[in-house]
Amino acid sequence: MEQIVKSSDIVGIWEAKNKTKIEVFKAGIEYQSRLLYAVKAMEKDGTTFKKDEHNPDPSQRSRSLQNTVYITGMVWDEEKWTGGQLYHSSSGTHYKCYCKIKEGKLFVRDYMFFPLLGSTLVFTRTK
Repeated sequence: MEQIVKSSDIVGIWEAKNKTKIEVFKAGIEYQSRLLYAVKAMEKDGTTFKKDEHNPDPSQRSRSLQNTVYITGMVWDEEKWTGGQLYHSSSGTHYKCYCKIKEGKLFVRDYMFFPLLGSTLVFTRTK
């Protein structure tokens, strides 16, 4: 029997096997996600977050990646959260994205032009 998913089911803290930890929250009518931890976002000491040095806005390049809002614009469409933009700090680029919950896991799909040409990161709820 397929699980019934509600729009608020995405809200919470999620972690991927690659040690990326995000918090998904509701902001007005959309859902967003902020970065809580990622190995790639850390300096060599493992505790200090890197700066957002590839940000296309020069005034943002000195900000820490800690708590950076990485996903914006997602809205619930009765099946999944669509219309999102995912920020890749490693390149300063925004990708389209959507999210879906299946069997208790959060699937975040990011892509440039077509979903078929993207990649998916799978998260497990921690809170």
